[in-house]
Amino acid sequence: MKAVQTGLELSRRSGIIFSYPRWLAYAGFAALQMNDLQAGRIYLKQMASLERNFKPFDKAYYYLLKANEALVSGMVEQAPLHADLALKIALDVGSPTLTIRCHLARARALYEIGSRPEAMKQLKQAADLSRRMKIGFGEFCCLFTKAQFALERGEDKVALITLRKALTLGRERGFLSTYIDRPATTARVCMKALEAGIEVDYVQQMIRERNLMPEQPPWYLEN
Repeated sequence: MKAVQTGLELSRRSGIIFSYPRWLAYAGFAALQMNDLQAGRIYLKQMASLERNFKPFDKAYYYLLKANEALVSGMVEQAPLHADLALKIALDVGSPTLTIRCHLARARALYEIGSRPEAMKQLKQAADLSRRMKIGFGEFCCLFTKAQFALERGEDKVALITLRKALTLGRERGFLSTYIDRPATTARVCMKALEAGIEVDYVQQMIRERNLMPEQPPWYLEN
């Protein structure tokens, strides 16, 4: 957030505003990852006011931010539409990094509305592209998301194996976010990691940095 504010101020002072919408997008994602829906909506609104000047990348990030806001606010039915629009742009411009993020957004959005086979297909596409391009953050996000999906299906053994891989990679590389998610859902995954004693210090750091809170207080969980 500090980096974004510095970038916005530099843009204002210099009059070089081509990156302005992107700064607002980054701020919006950071706010939503820190479980601050109100701040995320403020940045989304500011970004929308610049829509007539959007470049393709800006438009893609705008739709991704709208998808993220829909997930965090509980309006999950809207998230797949926004993710679809972002993915179309990403494929048109040929950006691997943006494409990975769009596949991840679609995977989470589709899973939330019950389209689980298609969600798994999107997740696999994101994971395959992350491995081919050697994008560590993409690999981390995909592993974490795969673990979450496995937990929700009741496949605890698969979930814990995958989660251990994800959190080891995340700790080694310093990743504290999964780019697009629902904080309450991520909190449940973190609780499972703490129950199993997986990367406890790192998971506690992620919880603190992102203000993660589960729906029900985990009184039983000492960690």
